[in-house]
Amino acid sequence: STIFWEKICSRIFSDGGAVKRAAARGVRPHCGPDLSAETTITLEEAYHGTARTIEIDGQTIRVKIRPGVTDGQVLRVAGKGGEGYNGGQRGDLLIAIHIAANSAYERKGDDLSLDIQVPLYTAILGGKVTIQTMKGPTNLTIPPETPNGKTFRLKGLGMPKSSDPAKFGDLYASVVIRLPEHLSAQEKSLFEQLHGIRKT
Repeated sequence: STIFWEKICSRIFSDGGAVKRAAARGVRPHCGPDLSAETTITLEEAYHGTARTIEIDGQTIRVKIRPGVTDGQVLRVAGKGGEGYNGGQRGDLLIAIHIAANSAYERKGDDLSLDIQVPLYTAILGGKVTIQTMKGPTNLTIPPETPNGKTFRLKGLGMPKSSDPAKFGDLYASVVIRLPEHLSAQEKSLFEQLHGIRKT
């Protein structure tokens, strides 16, 4: 029956030689073996979705990769594996996705995190900083007296969910206070005055 043959076709045959010998004897149709491949994409490509061309077993196959794919996820492309025997269907192609490391973002599930450089004066007095997100630049308000390491949650600015690319994780931005460099004599004098005030 059709169901019976679908069950046979869903198996991954570890002994391809045995399958060929059985097929040569004309026992019954057999599906071809599943084939494996792998490809590497960037985090930006995982965010937006992309495509890759895979050449395997004499086939050139263009595969669409949906937004939100995760590192190590395996995509199954039906009917693009090894050839079947005695009229059996082709097996499937299994593609393992690897996502290259990104120097700016760290990914955990659908959430992203990154460090943001905040000038000392902005951290003390408050202000705005511009940060780069996967959706583009956005302004983040820094409250007065923000401590080093303070983390802000930006909802919906993480990765798209692979199960529903219309939904997104969050972005967590951690403050790294940037100290001023090459202070002028006047600036040093002002800092010394502040130091004196804090001591009293």
